Amino acid sequence: MLCRQPVLTHPCLTMFDTGSGTGKQIIKHEHYQRQQYPECFEISHYICMFRYGELKNLNKNMYNDDTHYNNIDRTVDVDSETDYKQFILNNEH
Repeated sequence: MLCRQPVLTHPCLTMFDTGSGTGKQIIKHEHYQRQQYPECFEISHYICMFRYGELKNLNKNMYNDDTHYNNIDRTVDVDSETDYKQFILNNEH
């Protein structure tokens, strides 16, 4: 089991940077209404639980086709002092 959180930007709205000022769709589609976009979520390793012996069946991102995802609110990754300061600044009341 891993966690899942809402995405900030739907992948149908994202592009690969081709390096020449143009872009290429990450997900090839012809949808022009957001209602047509498939539901998606972002993986979060906030909480991970695995059965003993299951690690050998997981990919390098710690999941496989049988992984279940538990809903959580958005989390904040704090990987540096700058991230921490931004987190404190955003949460001052």
